[in-house]
Amino acid sequence: MDKHTQPNPSPIQQYIEIAATGFYPLFFSEWVRNHRLEDLKLNKKAHVQHLRKYFKLLEEHKNIERKKIAISAMDESERNRFVALFMNLVENEILKEKILFH
Repeated sequence: MDKHTQPNPSPIQQYIEIAATGFYPLFFSEWVRNHRLEDLKLNKKAHVQHLRKYFKLLEEHKNIERKKIAISAMDESERNRFVALFMNLVENEILKEKILFH
């Protein structure tokens, strides 16, 4: 089944698909500009597990602004890790889509 026809994609997948278009509703633009991927030594499966943990913490917040405030309240290193993990998965999603077009 194509990812676009899945009946209920996970919240992580929904945000990844939105971010792949260049819109990052969970993050302030400076967080996106300042993230560093070189600190990440985990594989993709470990990235997804860590992101699930972060998204589970955000589930209790119903709107995007409250989620963004919760992320702002994270320790800076933890927030940077969250942004870097997320951006890494977004990059992988974009590259996967580009491969399909060639």
